[in-house]
Amino acid sequence: MGKQKSPLKPLEYQPFYPHKAFEMLKKDTDTIVIFIHGFLGSPHQFIDLADFVSHMGYACGALLLPGHGGTAKDFAHSSQQQWTEQVHNEVRRYAKLYPKVYLVGHSMGGLLAINESVCSKENVKGLILLNTAIKISLKSHSSLYSVKNFFSRNPIYNRIDRYYRENNSVTVDNILYTVGWLPRVADLARLSRLAVKNLPKVTVPVLITQSRNDEAVLWRSAEMIEKGLTHCPYHRLVYLQRSWHSYYFKKEKKQLRNEIKCFLDICTGKI
Repeated sequence: MGKQKSPLKPLEYQPFYPHKAFEMLKKDTDTIVIFIHGFLGSPHQFIDLADFVSHMGYACGALLLPGHGGTAKDFAHSSQQQWTEQVHNEVRRYAKLYPKVYLVGHSMGGLLAINESVCSKENVKGLILLNTAIKISLKSHSSLYSVKNFFSRNPIYNRIDRYYRENNSVTVDNILYTVGWLPRVADLARLSRLAVKNLPKVTVPVLITQSRNDEAVLWRSAEMIEKGLTHCPYHRLVYLQRSWHSYYFKKEKKQLRNEIKCFLDICTGKI
């Protein structure tokens, strides 16, 4: 009889889970990989990927965008301009130490990465886009599942629920403050339109990955990105069949790591 997996202990509601930017710097490389989270995301979601990339020999940094890591009120008072400036300033700061910068953007972070690559052509050498929010598609049981988990304060037993709660960096301490998020949703739409406009201006290699089971972003967004990259020297589009918007199943997490390794090896001349 096989060994049974022990059940998860419940994850209680934690109103101020610590979400902080982090970095894994190295002295023996000229390359850094910068991770950019999405609309309600967190640097925390990149810990495993950053560790993987660090073991490949590259420096890493994961940003915390303005308005994140705090309350719903903090998020409501942030803006598209602040997010864009944060990414630009951090790219410039890291580029002083590492002249070759690669951006990994998840969801809205992918939009910010696309736009930054056009603004910082001298520094950004490649893009890795994960479920980039070109077209939002909040539908199906999966979307309702995620929204319910976001607002719930009940203990969590399910692994997917647990992952989403741990990697949501905006605490809804007062649901009334979420009304103030409407301008931020408009900001997201503006970032998407700007990214689409900027796609033909992207002149660096791009890896596009998209989950077909994504509950937040229309999976055909990846095709829109691919079609827009008219001056990109190299790109690769990879679909993951089972994974969600932020949650990756074990086999596809391994597949994602392999794709990232291959992409970086090609871009840096290792293969």
